[in-house]
Amino acid sequence: MFSLFRIDKEWTEKNIISFFSWENEQFALFIWTGFLRGMWINKELSLVLKQDFIKSFKYFDKFTELKQVLPQFLVVSSMDFSSIYNDTEIRQILKHDNIEIRKQVLFYFKMILDDNEKTDTLWNNKIGNWIVKYWPRDTKYKTPELNENFIEIIFSLDKSIPNAIRKLIKFMTKIDKNSNCYFWRSEEESRKLEVFPIETLLLVRKLFNEDLDPYYYKGMREMLSRMYEKNNSILINNDFKYLSDKLKKKGL
Repeated sequence: MFSLFRIDKEWTEKNIISFFSWENEQFALFIWTGFLRGMWINKELSLVLKQDFIKSFKYFDKFTELKQVLPQFLVVSSMDFSSIYNDTEIRQILKHDNIEIRKQVLFYFKMILDDNEKTDTLWNNKIGNWIVKYWPRDTKYKTPELNENFIEIIFSLDKSIPNAIRKLIKFMTKIDKNSNCYFWRSEEESRKLEVFPIETLLLVRKLFNEDLDPYYYKGMREMLSRMYEKNNSILINNDFKYLSDKLKKKGL
């Protein structure tokens, strides 16, 4: 496809591009599946295919094993070529009813951060700004399930952890019984964040759900104690007091 477009753009637009139209759902799914397998991104071609690509998210569940590639294509093309999609188009895709689209976007961010030696640079120059610019802020898009993806991104970073926490907590909500981001229950994980006490307290307070049983907060008292011992001059703040009081009420 890319070779044809490069060799003869006019002929390709006239004879091939219509195959990507979703007027014929089964045929379009077949064509898009083959196209996405290549994961080659060309700005001109992406602009030509833009409207049908955006429509592809309506058929997200039908892509089966290539579900993760559709959001990845959006992320890469929009970060590398900012003029392909306008802000509204990207935001509307991220507001799709299917939470899996948002999960796959965040999973991809974690994957490229884990595979990049300059994770902080990548976060500061691209990923962090992309999320802040496009991620939906409506309350209904803040879920405990997505908390896990945001936490994983935070743990993929190093010096940029404080920056990431401050940017991401605005998209997070309270944890629930099915959450899997109780990092305070792992000494290894909690110690990585304890280096940044102020931001860690902000994060924990954001996640704290006083309706949950004490079991879910096992290890938090130890984490707060370690942080206080190292930073007692700066930790006498509202977040520290709030969490300490809540833990006392739970008998911890």
